[in-house]
Amino acid sequence: MNRRLALALIAMLGCGDDDAAAPSEVTEAPAPYVPPEPTRRPHDDRPAPLARIARVEQHEGSAFQAGQRLGPTATIETGQSGLVLDLREGARVTLEPNTIARLGEESPAQVLLGVGILHAILPPESGSERPPLRIGTFAGTVAIEGSGDVWVGANAAGRVMLAVVAGRARTYDFDETGALRAVDLGAGQSVVLGGEPPAAGPRDAETARAAMRVVLESASPVAAADEMAPVLAALEPVLASAEAEVARGEALQHGERPAPGSAEATERQRALVEHGRALLAARRGLLTRFEMLRARALLAIGQHRDTPDLSAVLRPRVRRALGVEGETPSE
Repeated sequence: MNRRLALALIAMLGCGDDDAAAPSEVTEAPAPYVPPEPTRRPHDDRPAPLARIARVEQHEGSAFQAGQRLGPTATIETGQSGLVLDLREGARVTLEPNTIARLGEESPAQVLLGVGILHAILPPESGSERPPLRIGTFAGTVAIEGSGDVWVGANAAGRVMLAVVAGRARTYDFDETGALRAVDLGAGQSVVLGGEPPAAGPRDAETARAAMRVVLESASPVAAADEMAPVLAALEPVLASAEAEVARGEALQHGERPAPGSAEATERQRALVEHGRALLAARRGLLTRFEMLRARALLAIGQHRDTPDLSAVLRPRVRRALGVEGETPSE
């Protein structure tokens, strides 16, 4: 080999360079990517709340926030904000600004409206039977027993209007004799609670909202606290009747059972059937009366901050008469 070429090869290979002659470090292969463990939130063992706030409209200055759990103890005053609530039983309820309301638990899906505007949507649902949505006001109760889209406006003078935009709804109030009265409404009908017949009404949300605002602006406030006495007086006989029917049922259930096939057994069975019908009617009237009382109390509290909630005194008796077991914990 040519000597000059050999020297060039030696220079290229770096012979004689101690650093270059040292063995190169072995580079380890990169570890395979392992995604981090997802952050696990602590399990929430609390029972489902009566409702959660899905959205706060015009949030600035509001005391509420999205995702907040709502129970039966707090009075909901929307102020200048609107609140969109998702009820535990599947309804969506919107409370317009300047509305005073409360969630009830004497019925599975229950909202009590003191004053303001409420929009409720109960979507169609197949499968298991769903309890009706009840909206208690001081003039009566609005119930959606299947599916429906309704607007309810209650002003400070005791006037309550219902507009059914879609689906069906039923109102419960009392006639001049004190008997419970039910009125059915379909889409496009409206009614002022208290005995007036249904009439043509709004068929869209904007028209319905405008009609409710007219109701709110049509009367000046009244001293609702002074009107609690007649509402309490109207509730007492209905409550006593329901309590008597509950006691009658307990006596029938726990009394001596006659021999099967005997005349006494037939009479007992007839009495049980009659009791079941009477108890259902008594509880339906009691629930409506109590919803009217609680809504009236809400209005009184809204107008006079130091007014005690007189409906709270009767609530334990009412719940026993209705057969409501337990209470939803406060949030």
